[in-house]
Amino acid sequence: MKIMLVQGHPYEKSFNNEIAKTFKKAAKEAGHEVRLFDLATADFDPVLRYGHAKEMPENEFINSAIESLIWCDKLVVNFPLWWSNIPSILQGFFERAFVLDKIYKVTKEGTIEGQLKGRKAILIVTSGAASDYVLTDEAMAPSVLEKHVFPECGLELEEKLVFGLIDSSTDEERNKYLEEVKELVKRLD
Repeated sequence: MKIMLVQGHPYEKSFNNEIAKTFKKAAKEAGHEVRLFDLATADFDPVLRYGHAKEMPENEFINSAIESLIWCDKLVVNFPLWWSNIPSILQGFFERAFVLDKIYKVTKEGTIEGQLKGRKAILIVTSGAASDYVLTDEAMAPSVLEKHVFPECGLELEEKLVFGLIDSSTDEERNKYLEEVKELVKRLD
């Protein structure tokens, strides 16, 4: 299976980075091909400086991300939930990589037609709030991604893991979360 893994925490020593490393290692050991896009170390401008008025300058990281979105069978997005939303660097990544005519199209009638049909998405989210709260609040980023962003690109959400109360979690709890990530990899089809 071809997997595009996006690590959306801006700090490279974050627990989200540990999650991404764990996922990638387990997936490779299971025989999957994984392309990791670590936004903490990426060289790209996350600001869509001109809106859609004109194109941004070419960027190797973004071009590779666009190609990988088209290439992959599964998109895995791993991020912390901040103020009910995704980090700004991840928002900027979506704005730069989820581009018109490659990832989605707008029909003459003005509806959005996703170009990634047949592909699945997985969310792995950390939050200072309780997991149940994150999973049941429709205004939270995981629900917005599931019900709007992903479908508009043609992606279907396959699974979401939410690790809540992360700020007060112990090393033992975090190790358990990493084991859950390994179990998620085992369930991939």
